[in-house]
Amino acid sequence: WNVSESEINFANLKMWIPPSKVEPHDIYVLGLQECAQGLRKQWISGLLRHIDCGRKEYVLLNKAWLLGIGIIIIVHRAHVCKISHLHSQVVPTGKGNIIGNKGATAISFQFQETSFAFINSHLAARAEKFEKRAKNFNRIIKNLELGRPGLDVLHQFTHTFFFGDLNYRIEKDFYETVNMVKMKKWSELIKFDQLRYQMEKNHVFYGFKEGEINFCPTYRWERNKNTVSNKREQAPSYCDRILYKSLSQTYDLWQECYLSSHRCFGSDHRPVWSLFKFKPKMPYFTSSAHDHKMTDLQKVGERDGKNYSNISISLVELQASFRGL
Repeated sequence: WNVSESEINFANLKMWIPPSKVEPHDIYVLGLQECAQGLRKQWISGLLRHIDCGRKEYVLLNKAWLLGIGIIIIVHRAHVCKISHLHSQVVPTGKGNIIGNKGATAISFQFQETSFAFINSHLAARAEKFEKRAKNFNRIIKNLELGRPGLDVLHQFTHTFFFGDLNYRIEKDFYETVNMVKMKKWSELIKFDQLRYQMEKNHVFYGFKEGEINFCPTYRWERNKNTVSNKREQAPSYCDRILYKSLSQTYDLWQECYLSSHRCFGSDHRPVWSLFKFKPKMPYFTSSAHDHKMTDLQKVGERDGKNYSNISISLVELQASFRGL
């Protein structure tokens, strides 16, 4: 959510993220843009308090900030022991590739044997800057060194998510677009979306997927009412997006829904959210290693005068869900 330097509002949060006592999830990945530096702690503590509902079941796993661009990951306590290889990094793409008003914050980790990379970004603004946005994306991917050194971030993690205020616009007249919004012609509107066009031509985000868009454009709205804001007749656009990709021959993750919380006020953007489910890979033990361990255990049993011969190891497949925002 591009929060436009607004303070946290719990009434708005309820419209964006159901608290865990209403709809619990295992992992929450939250991306903020244009969050005032003085409000970082307020947003982090407020999001954790809102999700946890005072039950002390959820903890902050990690966070990363680049000026107003922040990524926050909150997990259920039961899963902390299953997470390893935790890394974070930031990549600025603002003026001179030094200023951090644009760029990305990223966090990666391994959940049992399934690896994830989450990249929250704020790309170059203005409708005509789509080529610069592509350069921003390429720079971010090139400079991220999450996980194993020397390996492309897009080809080492089981699942990679790229989300945030990507700033791609609807290329259509302002008044025609507003009329289509009023008639809820989402499938027609998306035909004029820069990002969809660029992805179809493989100019950017090659290999990434996006869920079906059946919601209002997320920018630009009046901060505290459900009215399109006319800023130099810029057409309302789907600036805020959630994209994802998985390694080939990987079928353990699926998207349940992809929506916008259109009555979540306080900013000139409206937040988007998506629910994913995945089946983590469990640690794999070869039969020879298993037999070796059992032989050692039997020797210990003989020494202690105890019988361990009926012990078996059973690996079960777990199912987890997380809400990406």
